[in-house]
Amino acid sequence: MNSDGSFGWATQFGTPGSYPDEGKALALDGAGNLLVTGTFMGTVDFDPGPGVYNLVSTGTFLDGNAFILKLTEDKNFVWARQFEAPTSASQSMGTSVDVDNTGTITVVGHTTGTFKANFGPCNNVLGGTSTYAFIVKLTTGFEAQPTVTSVSPSSGPFSTEVIITGTNFGNDPADLEVRFASNRLATVTAVTPTQITTTVPALSISGQIFVRLKCFTGVYTPQTFIVGTPPTPTIYEFHSNKWCSRHKTVTITGTNFSTTPANNTVKFNGTTSVVTACTATSITTTVPLGATTWQDHRCSECGDGNKCKQLHSPLVGRFHQR
Repeated sequence: MNSDGSFGWATQFGTPGSYPDEGKALALDGAGNLLVTGTFMGTVDFDPGPGVYNLVSTGTFLDGNAFILKLTEDKNFVWARQFEAPTSASQSMGTSVDVDNTGTITVVGHTTGTFKANFGPCNNVLGGTSTYAFIVKLTTGFEAQPTVTSVSPSSGPFSTEVIITGTNFGNDPADLEVRFASNRLATVTAVTPTQITTTVPALSISGQIFVRLKCFTGVYTPQTFIVGTPPTPTIYEFHSNKWCSRHKTVTITGTNFSTTPANNTVKFNGTTSVVTACTATSITTTVPLGATTWQDHRCSECGDGNKCKQLHSPLVGRFHQR
């Protein structure tokens, strides 16, 4: 209902049949979003719109699970979570919900038997063999599942520093679990919400890296990390005019280059250039501003930090192989 008493909208969700699904309480956050708690049984689609977001109650078919649902002020689905029953003959219900100005959510209710007071693989089990009241506090961002987008470098021996980039990593290394293939736990040395710094643990093998924050379901990196010393890159030639001014595009051909631009480092007389494109056999870059005339100087390093074949040039832009 709107503030003037006129009709706003109405919606419903629940299990077709005789299951007693109930919404017991709601609250509004600072943005006008609705938070609803109650109990449900069976399979329920909590998305009131055209989408589908099913939750399935755990326990026996008559055991209800407490839930919390978030909708926008226009009844668009945001997320839904349930408090699972780890054993049969367990019923839980949320009876009150509140949200403060920081976004922290508090759910109050009761349970007969046991239930999981968290979401994900951890087992923070409350309750017992009788009926108990419960209070669960959910801090801001609890619903934000971590994601992983890239790993740099993509290979290296034991103790290599590795940067994992993504989202929703939090700020506390103690909250993170990072494992390399063969289930080797890595030490997290630093973390921001978008970046994890870790090192390759001893006895790990090549494979995807596993990342988990607190009790969220873990995620795997999209790339395979190769454990061991990567092959040394080699350079065959530069493709360019004989005289190249600064900002001139240069193509370097060779072998064993990284296919990720950020993993290749190219320097002109100590001045780093920007790699704009690369394959395993080709790097495209530009002569950087600040590159100067030099004699007999190593002009390129590339390929995950491994030194390439040393090339020498008497002048900026006059490239040839020694």
